[in-house]
Amino acid sequence: MMSLVPWIERRWSFDLPVSAFPAVLERLRGLPARAAALVERVPEVLLAARPTRGWSVKEHLGHLNDLHALDLQRVDEFLAGAAVLTAADPANHRTTVANHNTVATRQLLERLEQDRRRLILALESMGDADIARTARHPRLGIPMRLIDWAEFVAVHDDHHLAAARYVLSSPTTPPQMRTRTTERQQQTAAVNAQRDLFEIPEGVTYLNCANMGPQLRAVTQAGVLGVHGAASPWARRSDDWFAPTERLRALFARIVNADADGIALVPSVSYGIAVAAANVPIASNQSIVLLDGEFPSNVYAWRELARRRGAVVRTVARRSSGSWTEPVVEAIGPDTAVVSVPNCHWTDGRVLDLTRVAAAARRVGAAVIIDGSQTVGAYPMDVASIQPDFLVTVGYKWLLGPYGLGYLYAAPRWRAQGVPLEHSWLTRAGAEDFARLTDYSETFRPGARRFDMGEYPQFVLTGMAIAALEQVLAWGVDRIQREVAVLTSRLERGAFDAGADAVAAADRVDHLIGIRPRSGMAADLIAALAEAKVYVSIRGDVLRVAPHVFNTAADIDRLLKVLQSRS
Repeated sequence: MMSLVPWIERRWSFDLPVSAFPAVLERLRGLPARAAALVERVPEVLLAARPTRGWSVKEHLGHLNDLHALDLQRVDEFLAGAAVLTAADPANHRTTVANHNTVATRQLLERLEQDRRRLILALESMGDADIARTARHPRLGIPMRLIDWAEFVAVHDDHHLAAARYVLSSPTTPPQMRTRTTERQQQTAAVNAQRDLFEIPEGVTYLNCANMGPQLRAVTQAGVLGVHGAASPWARRSDDWFAPTERLRALFARIVNADADGIALVPSVSYGIAVAAANVPIASNQSIVLLDGEFPSNVYAWRELARRRGAVVRTVARRSSGSWTEPVVEAIGPDTAVVSVPNCHWTDGRVLDLTRVAAAARRVGAAVIIDGSQTVGAYPMDVASIQPDFLVTVGYKWLLGPYGLGYLYAAPRWRAQGVPLEHSWLTRAGAEDFARLTDYSETFRPGARRFDMGEYPQFVLTGMAIAALEQVLAWGVDRIQREVAVLTSRLERGAFDAGADAVAAADRVDHLIGIRPRSGMAADLIAALAEAKVYVSIRGDVLRVAPHVFNTAADIDRLLKVLQSRS
């Protein structure tokens, strides 16, 4: 790759005619658009990654912002007839201490657009006499006209965009992260065998995403950047409290086919379920429909609500075969006020058709709440079609994000009248203006933001979650589903010969499968799995197997070999 000439080694000959000024102005005007095109679809963590020597992409963009005040000052100096222009800091101290890597790329681009617009406004009103004004450049030691200086700034723009592109295309950058890809390229790229994107040691067979997804390297790097950013709190701006989380809302909304205004950030499923329980109407003797053996986070809040309101929790019994759809639909009746269910049972993946269940609930006026923790990110979820009142999910399982940051979708009716669990200053209208926080507002920020947890900006976790969702979207949920279905189907086919019974594909989701050893859950089986470094979950009498795109057929065969040796 051709080397980039260092900026201070460039040689200059300023000979443009004054009539070329409109073309130079147009070049300056195009900087924000070119910068945006350069970073489009590139993960945040890559944009913040520094090469062996030099700045990251974000730092190059931030540096252009850092020079804005100097640019305006020099324009004023030309017009005032100054003999010598103000010198730039050759050490670039402002960029060094600014921690641009902790700032969302969208914010850097917005600042670049705003700052450049101000410069263009200052320049485009100039007449020929102004454009021809002369001052000496302090480093070059030569006189330059204002048009020459404008060309100098435009070339400086080019230099830093070229340097940023050089970082993205550097041979030291992992190939899968080197440059932005088109959506078609992202969707058609091979998803299987993505192990190199994760920090999974050789010899480990991890089939346990239903418990906790392994951390992507990009997520780890984003976390490290977030921790480092906390060392310089003086570098944070007021919009740093809001812009990254808006990006996160938008990413999650794409995964569940929602709008970003419908998304709140919550710490856990139990928090989201508590929000739902605090809002849905229920009267004495009405019922709340839950699954038998449901995960506790989707049980305790409803039991408490039933006690307070004199309502009844109706538990749908598990059937020995088939999906959960029919028994749940049959349990919904005229007295049903709430149906709170997952897309699949957390122990064995047995599926529930949410579209049918939600339709049955709406016919009797019941609220629908979904715990999507075991499906969102690996199985299609379309809230626009299902129309739940609330959907909540953790972020650390199939969404591959950090523990402690989850998502709550709220239907439009609750965004205007819902009651939050907390009354954080961050959820109130005008919170962005730190100088007026004691002008107390009775109005919430728009949409589901009223339900955001306190301290939701989560400067470390938010960057990690963004990196995770960007990767999930780059793969595509449909693609993940198809690839992982191949693995669970292989396990289903091999289970019988290995002395176990598996939940049939027709009755379960594609990415999670329950295996019941016919000889029972013997202690020596558990020990044998641990010795072979095969990691699954044991839930009652079920081995819960939950592969992802980093797994291969060899991983499934390794599990089957252990099962067969103990059958």
